[in-house]
Amino acid sequence: MPTRKLRLSRAEQAESYLRLRQLQAEGIDVDIPDDWQEPCPLKITRGRQPGIVCDLGGGNTGYAIWLRVVSQGRVIVPEYEISSEWDEGSIDLPYLRETRGRYKFGPLDYAVTEVLNDRLERGLRFNFRGDMVEGVIIAGGCQAIPETYHGAVSVRVTLMDTLERTVQTEIELLVGERMSKRDQCHLRPGGGVHIPDERENTNPPTLPKSSAVELRVGRP
Repeated sequence: MPTRKLRLSRAEQAESYLRLRQLQAEGIDVDIPDDWQEPCPLKITRGRQPGIVCDLGGGNTGYAIWLRVVSQGRVIVPEYEISSEWDEGSIDLPYLRETRGRYKFGPLDYAVTEVLNDRLERGLRFNFRGDMVEGVIIAGGCQAIPETYHGAVSVRVTLMDTLERTVQTEIELLVGERMSKRDQCHLRPGGGVHIPDERENTNPPTLPKSSAVELRVGRP
């Protein structure tokens, strides 16, 4: 009497999953069972230092997000998303220009070796189980910090790999001292954030200083 196989083995399920994904990539409308969706093999935790969120003026906000990402296998991460409790769509990575080995974005100031922006924009790569990346993401948003937020707030960081598997976590940031009207940065005509340089008579908000934590890639 023939037997009926009710469940696929893990190997068969993985093979079927890849075939269905290929059909979807070719534009064929197929459904993939929810329980076949493999989790993204990454774990995100807060980095060694506390992160910071601060006013840049003109309704703009700066974020310094310290995190650590550990891989459970070989994976490439080409996509990311960052959102805060009050800003769900405008947070992105700004253009950063290196000056004497540092990246500055308003009052945020970190060594280039600490900042993950360049690697994140190129696509984070993890080559083996236990591979790790740690550093700070410098981001900017167009929604000002609501006056009701003080002390600490959370931002959500989402990473997506090449198989569209996602992992996300909440990272707590300290709220920096808000700028006075006189000290605020302003928007240039036509858009874009203008950060006053040292020749301008401004006093940036007081924020915790960054200690030198080297970006490390390797086994924890």
